Amino acid sequence: MASIVQVAINRALARNVTLSQVVTPNIQPQWNNSDTFAALFSRAARNPNLAAAKAFVVEVLENKHPNYIGARKHFVHPAAKGFDLPCVSTQRTPRVLAQTFAGQRCLPPWALTNPLKVGGAQFSA
Repeated sequence: MASIVQVAINRALARNVTLSQVVTPNIQPQWNNSDTFAALFSRAARNPNLAAAKAFVVEVLENKHPNYIGARKHFVHPAAKGFDLPCVSTQRTPRVLAQTFAGQRCLPPWALTNPLKVGGAQFSA
């Protein structure tokens, strides 16, 4: 989980914006463009785990968790639904067939730039 927080931090640093600007839906640059993420984000204030999640982010910002991913700014979970075959690519969401630790998957091209596996995620430049 710390590596996913690190992705948001890396994006904020690279774009010279706040961490909040990176993760808040409908603010550019966007963290996650999906309607599902926007709905989850809007309900977060009522989540009983919000305080613990905020405390965890602070720990990552204070370097209390190792940075395994360096300056990488992207990640995917190749084993997740949606990356399985057949490989369907659109202009809005290009996909390429790739071999991953989870087998052959249909991934966005950016997921293949300098990939690194940490836990169940693949991080990329």
